[in-house]
Amino acid sequence: MARRAGDEWYVGALTGWDARTVEIDLGFIPEGDYSVEIFRDGINADRVAADYRHETIDLTDDRKITVNMAPGGGFAARIFKKQSVEKYDVYLLIGQSNMAGRGYMLEEDMEIFDENVFILNDVGEVVPATNPLNQYSSVRKGMSIQRIGPGYGFAKKISRETGRKILLVVNAKGGTTLSQWAKGDGGDGLFEEAVRRTKEAMLYGSLKAILWHQGCGDSRNTDVYMEKLALFVENLRTDLDADVPFIAGELGQWRSNVAAFNEMIHTISEYVPQSGWVSSEGGTPLASPDSNGEPNLKDAHFDRESQIIIGERYADKVLEMCFNRTLNKNK
Repeated sequence: MARRAGDEWYVGALTGWDARTVEIDLGFIPEGDYSVEIFRDGINADRVAADYRHETIDLTDDRKITVNMAPGGGFAARIFKKQSVEKYDVYLLIGQSNMAGRGYMLEEDMEIFDENVFILNDVGEVVPATNPLNQYSSVRKGMSIQRIGPGYGFAKKISRETGRKILLVVNAKGGTTLSQWAKGDGGDGLFEEAVRRTKEAMLYGSLKAILWHQGCGDSRNTDVYMEKLALFVENLRTDLDADVPFIAGELGQWRSNVAAFNEMIHTISEYVPQSGWVSSEGGTPLASPDSNGEPNLKDAHFDRESQIIIGERYADKVLEMCFNRTLNKNK
């Protein structure tokens, strides 16, 4: 079924109890550049009716789209003409809890902090960035634990040094392993959500870099981690059609059991082309000191001040790799 309202078209379909894949010919759409917003069945829709996927894609020149429908499922799509939009530098920030942000926030942190820094919200809109930046993540844990992450210091410094408009896609989830970020059936859908949301953001600009902070869940798997990470990055770049820098961060150096992991991260360029890493040197844990006033060295999370510094180090690496500028010797 198809209906038209002004310059927009609406197309939908329902299926019976057999799953099917259909190719839909949209040749009736007039000439011009169009986008397609689709609500379609998720991978578990045959068992969980509420499982669906929302994505926006470009309508290709052949004017055809392919949709998978689950048993008893269907889809709905809106086709609309692409408007001339302001171009942003897009950055994808993914990983586990330290990228999501656990540093306690000050009242001032929750205000709009830079007129050039924007974020993709949970319905694919560009809005001024406010903390916590992971609030719009489609895979995050509870809202109450989303706080300051490295994206805050990163975005402020990139804006200050380049004067360019920035669009952040922050889609982290605490407690995840690299295997959970794998593409396809072996993962937990985290990869697919990162790709989907980044493609939405790329309607408004070009992807400049991917920032990755993850490893607490894999600190004992250093023998296989880099090979798995290389495949993960290759899949990301392929699916996003963007051969952009990939930058990883060290874990908190105060934890003795992560030394081998951090040393391994230093070798990332041997496995992943166009990659780099940033140091966590000087970072301090979030947890309150113990009864003797000593830092709580068991906490894996960076405090607010450390998150801001590490975010600035990510910015330094992006300025070096994307803008051919070196501000200091931070790794």
